[in-house]
Amino acid sequence: MTSLWCVRWTRPLTMEEETYLKALLPPHRRERLERTKDRRKRDQVLCAYGLLHLAAGGGTMPLIAVEAGGKPYFPERSGFHFSLSHTEGAVMIGLSDHPIGVDIEKIRPLGPRIRQKLGEELTDKEIFQRWTALEACAKRTGKGVGEFLHGDFKEPASCCPIQVGEGYCASVDCEGAVTVHHCTLEDVL
Repeated sequence: MTSLWCVRWTRPLTMEEETYLKALLPPHRRERLERTKDRRKRDQVLCAYGLLHLAAGGGTMPLIAVEAGGKPYFPERSGFHFSLSHTEGAVMIGLSDHPIGVDIEKIRPLGPRIRQKLGEELTDKEIFQRWTALEACAKRTGKGVGEFLHGDFKEPASCCPIQVGEGYCASVDCEGAVTVHHCTLEDVL
């Protein structure tokens, strides 16, 4: 069974919300967060782990470890896979009993290098849809996005777009049917 959890928000987190969510972070991620100066990026990370906590059932957050390639996993829950992605104002989490990759991106202006690689003739939305598919596949397989960018990218049959609202593109790469849960920031807190 595969479930996706999405949340979008438009306001900065309060200090109380930040403190609550920071307590959910694994130590290695908390250390990285402390070095992040951009408030919006900090809020993204905090909301991602808050949504992961909600999606995983609440209670005590399961221990999170990181594979050599950077892919996070729950070492105490074998056979339980997750993927998380965040962008300005939105977070998506994927949970599955099979390997999974998710990506969400806010549509924004792109530089010529990315446009050239992913399709100069495409609109920004089409490029971001292609990018999220690429990223979701990279996360599912554990390979870096760079490996896909330097080869001929063909969207895998297991990857599909997810509708998350105006101004965003998202994709999931997984096996089987997907259930999507749209949440509010208050649900995460």
